[in-house]
Amino acid sequence: TAGAAARSRRMPKQKLSEIYIETDKIPHDALVAEPTHAVNAIDIVEQDMAMELSLDSEHLSDIEKLFMPEGMEQHALKFIAIRNALLVKWRAKPREYLSAAQAADCFKKKLEPISYAVHKYLTYFGYINFGVMKPSVEFDPELIEGPKMSVCVVGAGLAGIGAARQLKALGHKVVVLEASDRPGGRVDTREFETAFTFGADKSDKVGVVADLGGNILSGTKGNPLCVVAKQLGIKPHVISAECPLYNENGDLVDAAIDSRVETNFNKILENLSYYRATVDVKVANKMSLGLELEKGIANELRNVRDVQLKEKERQTYDWHMANLEFANAAQCDNLSLRQWDQDDPYDFTGDHVVIPGGNARLVDALTKDLKIWYEHRVKAITSAASFGATGVIVHCEEGVDIVADVVLVTVPLGVLKKENIAFVPALPTRKLQAIQNINFGILNKVVMVFPKRFWDENLDTFGLIQPNKIDRGKYFLFYTSSKEGEGNVLIALIAGNAAIEVESREEDEVVNEVLDSLRKIFDKKAVQVPTPYSYHLTRWGQDPNTYGSYSSCSTDATGEDYDELAKPMGNIHFAGEATISRYPATLHGAYLSGLREAGFIALKSDATSSADKLADITIAMAPKK
Repeated sequence: TAGAAARSRRMPKQKLSEIYIETDKIPHDALVAEPTHAVNAIDIVEQDMAMELSLDSEHLSDIEKLFMPEGMEQHALKFIAIRNALLVKWRAKPREYLSAAQAADCFKKKLEPISYAVHKYLTYFGYINFGVMKPSVEFDPELIEGPKMSVCVVGAGLAGIGAARQLKALGHKVVVLEASDRPGGRVDTREFETAFTFGADKSDKVGVVADLGGNILSGTKGNPLCVVAKQLGIKPHVISAECPLYNENGDLVDAAIDSRVETNFNKILENLSYYRATVDVKVANKMSLGLELEKGIANELRNVRDVQLKEKERQTYDWHMANLEFANAAQCDNLSLRQWDQDDPYDFTGDHVVIPGGNARLVDALTKDLKIWYEHRVKAITSAASFGATGVIVHCEEGVDIVADVVLVTVPLGVLKKENIAFVPALPTRKLQAIQNINFGILNKVVMVFPKRFWDENLDTFGLIQPNKIDRGKYFLFYTSSKEGEGNVLIALIAGNAAIEVESREEDEVVNEVLDSLRKIFDKKAVQVPTPYSYHLTRWGQDPNTYGSYSSCSTDATGEDYDELAKPMGNIHFAGEATISRYPATLHGAYLSGLREAGFIALKSDATSSADKLADITIAMAPKK
């Protein structure tokens, strides 16, 4: 995912406690109830969770204003302070439901209307009371009672199941349609064959798992999926920052070259961030990050007189370019100089981590008790308003039509680009333009399960530098999250042009090429690289349920395109990592977009009269031809 490259280039955000706040803006004494059971006022001021979640600590958002009790608009700062306090309170014990009464009990009695309003806002939009809480949990009656819109969710990825779970908890009738035979979408945890480990005749085999798709949780602090892991009692594995580099001959890259090139590469990126600010915004949007990086690299290499040293440094720069292409699932030339990192200010801080046993552990927990219809591929979505009726009609290839009040479309951007789903009425021109503008690139993996671990137990990653620029993304990074005795899984990443090229090759050919590269490295360490028990080459660009890996800002795109893609069209809503400008190309971005739309649908349900709601989901079987 974006921002999860082996060597992170991201600067931590400033903590709220590190920023000067005028004390007269914080309603200390007017806010907190008795200290014996209240959130400490100093904690409310100094905690940085709201900033981590990119919530404004000075002004109410337009959505927050909708929840402010009538006649109390002058108490915006109290709303904000209560909001921040409840975020901290619930996240301290995320397995437990925080009720409205418990929330109100933290504050003075006269603030009860505001605390109830804040609680409703935070619960509707999944800032609290989301994920996998105790099985017996039921939301407050005032949140779940009354007429609720029925919802058909298209796609069982993190966006879809996140929204469906929250909507179900809020009292909505929900059905999820999934084209494949499993949940998770681009989260795909597969089991692989490994060694014979038990059984008298050694005929029983133990499988190990690996994530073929999204697997890195980037930034632990604030990350909602890390909250889900905590609810499940899962301790994520922290990815080590150490990443030695090897050249095509298997030799360790000289430490001085490695350090110098990394420093210079980051300096070039920093200089470009200053340079683009001096260029007209529209011009900078259209400029290619890759081309500008190449100019900066060429300038640095002019100072290197030794021909052999210059070539070694050039190849090392190419590795860093490949690393950038991995973070964006796109060729650097196609990335906008101005926009490629437009989401950086919103990155979660903390370590990059992976879930032991794969992200299916999160998916399985989030899909529990959801109504999901697998192998139901949606071919068209019709707004019944277009012919004077109520609701939406979702047409499946299997001859099934689902009628509901609202449909939430969470399919990957690649599917929208292919126009595999027809919309009636047609999508607005501006939304179609956004679909076209945003990149949807490819990252592929070679997953290998070995009989033993031959790489360094203390390393999670090591890099391979390719001699040719065109191949720079080929097996440029190897990583593992398994330890000795846990399956010995090693994964080779393929980025940039190489990720596209590899999809047309035979799997055995690619695996043998990877093994040749590994043996060049480890033969020089006098370590044998065994034949893997099992392996798999991903081809995300050819998958008819995705047609790619994740999104990025092309030279035609801006963050506004993500926002445009997120806008509902009547009762047709959209979610997914390509609909959230602050967290695109991330697992948490997909999940958060689902929670966002759950909030909007719940709010729309409140605002719509019961006469305008179908209240149930109806199913019609199309006649067979």
